[in-house]
Amino acid sequence: MELLERYLRQIRRYLPFKDREETVSELRSLILDQLDEQTASGQDQTEALRNILIDMGAPRDVALRYVEKGPLISREMEPIMLLVMKIVAITLPLVILFANSIAFVTDTPDFTFSDVLVNLALMIPSALYSMIVAIGMVFIVFVLIERFASPQFEIEQKPFNPDLLPELPNKLFKVSIAESVAAIFFTTLLIYLFNFQQGLVGIYYEGEQFPLLNENFDRILPFLNIGWFVAIVLNIYFLFRQKKTIGSRTVEFITKIYGAVVAILLATSDIFNDVIIEGYDLNFLPNTFKYALLFIAIASIIGAIVEYIKMFINLDNLETAMEQQAETKKKSSQS
Repeated sequence: MELLERYLRQIRRYLPFKDREETVSELRSLILDQLDEQTASGQDQTEALRNILIDMGAPRDVALRYVEKGPLISREMEPIMLLVMKIVAITLPLVILFANSIAFVTDTPDFTFSDVLVNLALMIPSALYSMIVAIGMVFIVFVLIERFASPQFEIEQKPFNPDLLPELPNKLFKVSIAESVAAIFFTTLLIYLFNFQQGLVGIYYEGEQFPLLNENFDRILPFLNIGWFVAIVLNIYFLFRQKKTIGSRTVEFITKIYGAVVAILLATSDIFNDVIIEGYDLNFLPNTFKYALLFIAIASIIGAIVEYIKMFINLDNLETAMEQQAETKKKSSQS
C-alpha cells in the first residue's frame, strides 16, 4: 500500500517529533481498520483506500488536529511564503554570481575564460550561503507578519487528491551494486597507476620516455589520494549496508565537493611536462584540459548540491519507511 505510506509520510512532516511515531501508528491502524471494513463488503482495496484518504483530508489538516499549538505559518500564508522562498532561492545566487563575474571582468583587464570560470567556482559557496541566509530571513519576516499583523486571506479550498501525493524517497537512498563495484575498481586502478606505476603515464620523445605529468601534479597527488581513499571506503560501506543513510549521503556530498575543489586545483595548475607539450606541439592540450576540468568541477558542485538539497526535501529515514511498508504488508496479508 504505497499510497498509504505516501499519505502518512506527508502527515509526519507536520507533527512534533516527540509525538510523531505514536500519532502515525495510530493513524495507520485507524485507516487499516476502515479499509478492512470496506474491503470485507467487496469493495476494491485501492479504491477504498483512496476514498478513506479523501474523507480524512489533506495531510497538513490531519496533522494539525493532533498538534496542541498552531503552526507558525498559517495555511493561507504558507503558499505565499513558499513562493517567495523559491524566487529568492533561484534569483539571488544567479544575481550574485552574475554581478561578481561582471565586477571581475571589469577589474581584471587581462582575464582569460578560465580565470572567469575559476572565479565563478570560488563564488558558489558564498552565493549558496547568501541564499540560505536570505531564505531564513524570509521565514522570520513571515513569522513576524503572522504574529503581529494577522492578515486574513480567502483562498479557494480545493478537494484533496491522494494521487498528487509526493512519491516515497526510497530511490534517494538506494544503492546501485554495479555503480559501487565499478567505482571501487576504477578508483583502485587510479591509486595504483598514479602512485605505483607513474612510468605508464608517459610519452616517448626522441627515443626517451618522459612522464606526461610534472612535479606540480605530484604535489597535488596526496589530495587526490585522500579523496580516492574516502570514495573506496564509502562504496564498500554502501555494498555492506545495501542502502544509504542521511549520514553516509552527507559524507558522499562532502567527498564530491572535495573532489570538485581538487579538480579546480588541477585545472589551474601547470601539471603537464613542457618537454612533451613543446616537442609534440600540444599547446592546445593544457587549455583544453583546463576548460574541460573546470566545467566538470562546476557541474559536479551544482549537481552534488542539488542532490543533497533534494534529500532534505524528502527527509525521511529509509529504514523507517521500509519498516512501515513491511508492517502494512503484514497487516494486509493477515486480513
